[in-house]
Amino acid sequence: MTAAGGCASSPGSSGIVGHGTGEVTWTILALEVAPGEGSRTEAERIASRLRRTPGINGKLVQVAHDPDGVSRIYYGSYPARTDPRTGRRLFPAKMDSDLRMIRFLREEDGSNFFAMATRARKPMPDVGDPAWALSRAEGPYTLQVAVFEAHVVDEYKEAASKWCEELRRRGYEAFYHHATVSSMVTVGQFNERDVRLSAGNLIYGERVRRLQEDELLRYNYINGAKVFVIDDGKRVPVPSQLMIVPGHEDAQIGKDAEFSPARAAAPGSARS
Repeated sequence: MTAAGGCASSPGSSGIVGHGTGEVTWTILALEVAPGEGSRTEAERIASRLRRTPGINGKLVQVAHDPDGVSRIYYGSYPARTDPRTGRRLFPAKMDSDLRMIRFLREEDGSNFFAMATRARKPMPDVGDPAWALSRAEGPYTLQVAVFEAHVVDEYKEAASKWCEELRRRGYEAFYHHATVSSMVTVGQFNERDVRLSAGNLIYGERVRRLQEDELLRYNYINGAKVFVIDDGKRVPVPSQLMIVPGHEDAQIGKDAEFSPARAAAPGSARS
């Protein structure tokens, strides 16, 4: 299966998804420290050493301990804009030079913590009705129907919260979930009775399939558009798919299969 791109817009998404051509603020994501015992302390230690490094403005080094357990070290704030003709993101020369400098920093023993430093959107405050946050969902599974990416959609959190609001207006139990580089929209709460594993494929139950009969919920829209893949020589849109609700990572079926487009039964083909 290979990606084939996508361009078909989500029904009703007009006015919700704005890719934007104005100026937005980006930063340098210098390092991510994975969750674990002492990870926060380690991130703070590395950030402290970075602040004392010659050529680095210590006041521009920030550490964020995010809800996903990852500690992230950021450097600086840089205005960026999108070229309206090409759609390319344009970054200032200062950001490019700072990024090169950070990537080549070395410890005394030759180790390089920052070799994978990259550009990232400046962390944005969460938006949306708190009652609709996915963290409020009680079921272990939910149907992912849309993702908005920070590097494509300027106001990606707002886009997700607005799409969630629109689905709620249409009578669906929709949720949003904000992450560091993207926001997603999901619908419903499901349990082990709504999905099973058969021959390596996830087979959805009636409640899930009934939702997928609606064009709004049939596909997993990325930045407001369908994404297509090549499957057995055919170009097919990626369907909406069940995902594990954060905090329910111990859900049994999640230990046996990945929730991915390749393994989820396509709408209309699942059997209970």
